[in-house]
Amino acid sequence: MALTSGRRLVVLVVLGALWAGAGSAVFAPPAFAGGVDNTTGYLSGALYNLTPYTWTKVAQASPAVCWYSNLAGQYVYGLTNCWATPFPPQPEPAATIAPGGASPFTLAPNLLNFSSFGPAAGGEAGYDAWVTYRVDVLGGAPEYLTFTVSQAYRHGTFGSADPALVVWNTTAPPPASYDPGPNSNAPPATQTVNPQITYSHNAPQQYDQTFQIAGHYTVDASTNLGAPFVNVLNALCSKAANTSCSFTQTGPLMWRLGDPYKSGQSLNCTVIPPGTGGAPSGRSVGEGPPPASDPNWFEVEYNAVQSATVSVGGGVAGSVEFDLFGTIASEATLKVEAEHEWSETKTFIRKAKVFIPSNNIAAVWVAPEVGVITGTLTISSGSATFTATNFSEQRSGVTKDDLTPAFDVITKIRPMTDSEYRANCLHPSSLVTRGRKASKGDSLTQARRALARVRLGQTQVQVISELGQPSLQRFTTKTCRARDLRCDELGGRGGTWVYQGLAVVFGTNHRVSAVIESVGGRTRMVLP
Repeated sequence: MALTSGRRLVVLVVLGALWAGAGSAVFAPPAFAGGVDNTTGYLSGALYNLTPYTWTKVAQASPAVCWYSNLAGQYVYGLTNCWATPFPPQPEPAATIAPGGASPFTLAPNLLNFSSFGPAAGGEAGYDAWVTYRVDVLGGAPEYLTFTVSQAYRHGTFGSADPALVVWNTTAPPPASYDPGPNSNAPPATQTVNPQITYSHNAPQQYDQTFQIAGHYTVDASTNLGAPFVNVLNALCSKAANTSCSFTQTGPLMWRLGDPYKSGQSLNCTVIPPGTGGAPSGRSVGEGPPPASDPNWFEVEYNAVQSATVSVGGGVAGSVEFDLFGTIASEATLKVEAEHEWSETKTFIRKAKVFIPSNNIAAVWVAPEVGVITGTLTISSGSATFTATNFSEQRSGVTKDDLTPAFDVITKIRPMTDSEYRANCLHPSSLVTRGRKASKGDSLTQARRALARVRLGQTQVQVISELGQPSLQRFTTKTCRARDLRCDELGGRGGTWVYQGLAVVFGTNHRVSAVIESVGGRTRMVLP
């Protein structure tokens, strides 16, 4: 039995199916023994939060002064905070209670009588205290849960009676002057109509209160639903017992080109200084792309990043987000070639051909293809259901169709200025020749001999004059760990030139900052 009106419930109720089904880490708080200590009169129990929301304590009070046990084992009258007994130390209701969590409590009595034949023969204890938690629910106004303890407990020669343990669900917290002692049936504030949070009394043990959610709610996920929605997703879409999440696509996949990010840049130096008859390449705009044999074509590698987000934004636990991705992907209408990409989030290296005319600088930008799927997410837990319309997932870096790549490579090319040319392309003593291209047949021995001709601080044209044109120019945007020999950005973001058995790394000033040698599958840094 559960209350949906917020009124008093003092009958004993066993929380059957709800408690038995709470087998997950989210909905399995520890059990605490409750009851009244027949010697001290301390009343103990726990508040169990089986809702998907975090509770925040906003107020507590004990209007009457209480009895407590001191260090000498004497019972002393004069405790003003009956929720905090000094000896033995007992916990107050917690400041917050997380989803699936619990807060044990111990309340000292404001009335304490024992039979002249001793505590076992009979006794009575009176109580007067309350505590209130604010709960920000999804799809409604905040609900305030006030737990009150009042009236007397009696046993033995004093008769038999239980105190009044009452829970109220109201639209505001109680006033500071609230006192449940004179009338335990009086609500502390205006009661919530059709509350989302209900509770069960004496469950799972005597004097415990267990709270759960009930009702059916519809929300628009495209609006800023904030923390309550995040809480629901984290608690109920995490494969917890008695919970489920399902997705139904309501429209076609929408595609757009994402924001481009800079992947790297490179230079193409020649022996002819900029100016008349120098650079750039002599081809006019109407001639079309240069032939594949043109030596100014460079193959570059770039860091391609696939990513995925859901419309709720930040705050969703990683494991829950992963489960949501799988739930949505299983229902999405996708072409076969996009299915695998849609189900993964990863970083990988891709290649592109870039034409860099003589004496020019080329900046390489990458724009990912972005797909958005929108539908209805249905979240259920026991008797509660949330329907989130306009719930979306966005995937960046996925293939739209056979003719549209997952990433669009954009190059921005401009001639070097005279100062850039002098800083990056001139040998300190004289102009250098372009040098030979490294043939594919170079042996490892030849690569090691070439290594002896590379020095820190050399310009790119100096490296070309010594080693020839590289077989590959690589640019990435990832951040390197200190002295990571496998990272191709050691020393800066000027890119990496790859030769047979050798990689030359350039800093942001386009001068040599490191050299990495690969021998027999083993990698080692040889410079600096």
